[in-house]
Parts: sequence; C-alpha cells; structure tokens
Amino acid sequence: MEQVDEDGDLILQRRTRQGEDDEQQRLRQQDAEVFLSEVHMECLRPAAGQGTATTFITADGGELARIQHAMATPLSRVGLQVWHGALLLADYMLHEAAASTLAGCVALELGAGPGLAGLVMARLARCVYLTDVGADVLANCRNNVNRQQQQQQQQQQAVHVRQLDWLDPPDWLLPAGTSDTASAPHSPGWERSGASSSGFSWQPGDLAELQQLDVVLAADCIYDDVLTQAFMRCAVLLMRYAARHGRSLRLLVALERRVNFTLADLEARAPSYDFWRTLFRATQRPGQCPAAAGAPLPAASIESQRGTPGGLGPADAQPPLPLVGWRLDVGSIPRAIQYQRSEYLELWELALSEGT
Repeated sequence: MEQVDEDGDLILQRRTRQGEDDEQQRLRQQDAEVFLSEVHMECLRPAAGQGTATTFITADGGELARIQHAMATPLSRVGLQVWHGALLLADYMLHEAAASTLAGCVALELGAGPGLAGLVMARLARCVYLTDVGADVLANCRNNVNRQQQQQQQQQQAVHVRQLDWLDPPDWLLPAGTSDTASAPHSPGWERSGASSSGFSWQPGDLAELQQLDVVLAADCIYDDVLTQAFMRCAVLLMRYAARHGRSLRLLVALERRVNFTLADLEARAPSYDFWRTLFRATQRPGQCPAAAGAPLPAASIESQRGTPGGLGPADAQPPLPLVGWRLDVGSIPRAIQYQRSEYLELWELALSEGT
C-alpha cells in the first residue's frame, strides 16, 4: 500500500544498500535531495566554455568579480553555490565604501562559500579571512581568491581562506581553560569536521591579525536550526575574543526569509528565520526608524520553536544569547549589482549586549 507524507506527497521506498543501517540510509537519502539557489536564474550565466564561473556585473556595467560555483548541490554542499544574501552584503559594502566606514578594517566571513561577499570586502579591508568547512568548498573558495587577486593584482597576503567549523570551534577562540565541543549543538545529520582540511589550518600569524578584528560577515547561514544555533554561538565567541583584545566587533548578517506553508500551523511561515530571531534581542539604534528595527516575533512563533531539533526544548529553555540586533533599512542601500532583490531579503547588525 502506498504511503504519503504530511503534505500528501507519495513516499517512495528506496532500496537499502547492503550493510547500511537506518541512520546511514537516512543521511544518504537526505544528501540525494538537491537544492538550487534562485540566483542562478538571475545572474549566474556562465559564458560558453567557461564551466560554472560567472562574472558578476555592477549596475554601471563594470566587472565586480568572477566566481566559480555550482548550480545545484545537496544540502551538505550548499557552500558551493551563490545565494542572495551575498549579493545584498556586497551591495551594502559597496555603498558603505562611499563613507569609508569599512576602509582599512580586518574582517572575517563565516560560511563564506564561494567567497563573493568576502572578495568584495577585500576591496576595502586591510585583511580578510574567508572561513567555511569542507575540502571542496574551501578549495573552490581559494581558487576564486587566487583568480580575483590575479585579475586585480591584489596582494596575495590580503585574503586568507581558513577552516572554521561552527560545531567545533578552534581552541584559540575559546576562553582559557574551557572546552566548547561538549556543549555545542549537535545532530546526526551534521558531523563535526574534525582535523582541519589540508592547507586551510590557522597559522600563528593569523591570531595576531585577528586581535585587530573589526567586522564579521555572514550571508544566508540561516537554514537549519542546529547549524543556526552553532553559527550564532560561534559569532558570540568571536565577539568575546575581540573584546578580550579591546575591540568592539560588528556582526553583519544578510539572509532571505524562506516562507513556506506548513500544515502544523496552517499558515505561511519562515520557521528557520523565526528560530534565529529567538536567539537574540531585537532593538533599534538611536536615531533609527522604529520600523527598521524589526517587529518582535509573535509568541506563537517563539513557542513553535520549542521541542524542535536544535531549538529551545522544554527541558533546556534558555534566554537568548547575549546579543542585541537591529535590522538595517535595505531600501536605503543602492543596488550596485545586477540581480533581483526580493522583499524577503534582510540585513541585520548585531553586537554583544552591554555588560557581557
């Protein structure tokens, strides 16, 4: 008899491979599902004979960057694709360049993927670290960095590609005498990367440079609750690392609210976004339009996160992380790149709460 899922779709029974247990089968089926960034329909148009390398064009027709990328990947390899958040971050940085607020800074990007946002930041910053996990993702990012540096004749030491696993942060990021891995969120679907991928480990000179860290970037990192919580905890560790060296760190997060109709709520919701919003306190900057701070989540949205994988379960209900955040006015950011800017794109700035 045929089985259907909660949406009424037919469930196809896949043949189990010999010697494969239920968990291995579940992970293999999950990895067989392909995810496609909508960006490819707008501006990822590889030239004939150029594989999957796309040249991103500015609104005035100039060349911004040429990025090697994948067109579609399993969920575990979405870091090989370009997503809308990176384009919004690039717009913001190119706009901010006019006021020189980012000029000469030291920056680090979490979940850099192909490296588009970080490479735009490299036009302004003194030093940029592009971080991610996975040998293929890191190698692709480094290839893009090398290509961009050759084209623009940037100094080779200005941009570094490093492995940074949110589920297993490096020892230098932790306060002395502590271990973060025991309490880090974990799910069988997301394994810690373990030893650093060859050629992408942290170097002694990096730590001296990161003591001057000013800005952390992240684009489209909000799609899985387990990874979302790990990402935010890693951001807090970076902020506290900066604070220990007398720095006040800015965290810029660009994301696209992915809205779906759910049978559980009988309404259209963005559950991954809603969960992320429970992890910090939304506020507004002095002089900021109240509407730009972002409306608080309804109580029902917060309660819906309790008991979910990676969420705030009833037994471990906890206050938000020691962060405050405010939503920036996307409408005031000129569009510097040719792409379709969705109404669901948002840009947030976060900082440590006072007294933490």
